[in-house]
Amino acid sequence: AHAHLAQHYKWAIDRVFEEGRGHTHVIVVEDDMVFSADFVHLFTSAAGLLAEDPTLWCVSSWNDNGARGHGEDPRALFRTSFFPGLGWMMRRELWEELSPKWPRRH
Repeated sequence: AHAHLAQHYKWAIDRVFEEGRGHTHVIVVEDDMVFSADFVHLFTSAAGLLAEDPTLWCVSSWNDNGARGHGEDPRALFRTSFFPGLGWMMRRELWEELSPKWPRRH
């Protein structure tokens, strides 16, 4: 199942960037994700960070501790070495580097 999922991600992200629409970023979300009111604003605001800092691979809207009452500052962004999937955005340039190396299995 993981191999199929990895290949599906590659196929879908390749389509976003290869179909000539000039997209600079891709946002990947799980089909059962519930969006907050600031979902689009988060990614729009954070896109500049991805351009400025080449050590950032993606921006994620998912935070296991982000539920009301758990977050201390709603304006804060945190860096992590763990990939918090579910809802994330990456730049075209990163995908151009990763796509040829994308694993056939996960």
